Amino acid sequence: MLSLPEPLPLYSSRNQFVELIANERLTTGAEIGVQRGIFSEILLRNWTNCAEYHVIDLWAHQKHYLDGANVRDNLQETTYQMARQRLKRFEKVLHYHRNFSNLAVVELKDDSLDFIYIDARHDYVGVWEDLKLYWPKLKRNGIFAGHDYLDLSEVKARAPKEDWSVDAYGVRRTDNKAVKSAVNEFAKERSLQVLQTSQEKYPSWYLRKYL
Repeated sequence: MLSLPEPLPLYSSRNQFVELIANERLTTGAEIGVQRGIFSEILLRNWTNCAEYHVIDLWAHQKHYLDGANVRDNLQETTYQMARQRLKRFEKVLHYHRNFSNLAVVELKDDSLDFIYIDARHDYVGVWEDLKLYWPKLKRNGIFAGHDYLDLSEVKARAPKEDWSVDAYGVRRTDNKAVKSAVNEFAKERSLQVLQTSQEKYPSWYLRKYL
């Protein structure tokens, strides 16, 4: 009979995921929504046994995405070059996928990754799609995580100009659902417990894939 892994620890900040990665001896990962590569760098500079890390981001303006990160195309190109420069010393393990997350996913093998971090679109439909598409890429007992574990009213209280109610097709939600609801519902369907970082304005969520 196989023994289950230890329950995941509680963390105050997503930067502490480097401890989880080290303790679990993970070697492969992916980040969906990279922007300037700041969080990628935090992980990789401490992830000494990383063998493969996929960075996935469109690095282009999106029509129906009311988020501060959705800048004009010329600024997106600058952001992309900044990420490449910041992560240059890790290029031996990096795989760049400059594409929509729902298209880039086909370039990844099922059951191939130990760690996946999602920080792309923040509307409910977009988050749900990323969760559904990237879940098969995660190995059994792998870590599934993401940023901005908030629903619409919570993000409005923090950043009034942000609007995560509009999906990629321009359809506006009339309820309060965004990242948090998508993650909670996805986890509930699989009887999984969602944990969140406790001391961040924009908390991260994380869980383990047991099956």
